[in-house]
Amino acid sequence: MQTAISPYQHHQHYSYPQHVPMHDFSTAAASAAEVANDTTADSIPRSYIIDKLRSLSSTYWGDGFTADCWLLIQGHSPNHPPITLLPAHSPYLVACVPTLRDLLAAAGGPINRALNSATAPALPLTVRPPCPEAFPELLRWVYMADISHLRRFLKQWRGGAAAAMLANAAWAGVVDRELRILCEGYMLEEEAKDDAADLAARAKEMMEEGDGDSSSCAAAAPSPSLAVPAEQR
Repeated sequence: MQTAISPYQHHQHYSYPQHVPMHDFSTAAASAAEVANDTTADSIPRSYIIDKLRSLSSTYWGDGFTADCWLLIQGHSPNHPPITLLPAHSPYLVACVPTLRDLLAAAGGPINRALNSATAPALPLTVRPPCPEAFPELLRWVYMADISHLRRFLKQWRGGAAAAMLANAAWAGVVDRELRILCEGYMLEEEAKDDAADLAARAKEMMEEGDGDSSSCAAAAPSPSLAVPAEQR
């Protein structure tokens, strides 16, 4: 089977800058920074923060100029270059992706300085998710929660896309009920299609076997006698 090309492979041609302007994320960015320090648990609902970030996602998704960190998505072999180089914004990672939030904290990432500096380092983070080719789609979902795009991805990508999304989400610590329902629902649809195809194939085999048995019976049946009855002689 031909390996599918990541739709974000073009990002690997970027060279991440040493410094980039730290775009103002307004209330959402400030709240995400405070979430990192556990100061908003009782004041600002997490759902509100995520909604605010997603309302800005069309501006920031895939924008290398405003990115304050870059994800070097590594494959399973450490001896190969990253599969994808993807721009990211720490407020989204901190608010929605616990595994990457911890990586940012361990690396002294920009989120801790975002409110105190006009610029922040473009920090590279190497990540090794279980299904690296599908990881950009998980990050896109974190930013945008675009249902129609996710459905297209699940249909157009090679087999196992839904399982790959769920595996990456579990690794990243992304708890998203809508994402889980969409992926599990798609997996059930695919299983139903496979079952229907198996039943159709089995029915065809049975019909062919039935035709063969009929032909055998016809060949084995005795020919009608052509002898003239005695009374007609």
